Amino acid sequence: MKKLLITSYVNPDIDGVAGIIAYSEFLEKTGVHSSVGVMGEMHDEVKYVLSRF
Repeated sequence: MKKLLITSYVNPDIDGVAGIIAYSEFLEKTGVHSSVGVMGEMHDEVKYVLSRF
């Protein structure tokens, strides 16, 4: 089965990254293989949250 690449808009903020992570997790739990990809550079708040949690 093919793997879906879930992305957000370019240079995403915390909402964009949280959305793609949540959607990818939902797809995995429903049996669809997926992975998260980020285009561009994440905002500083995103880098902080991901490193913190």
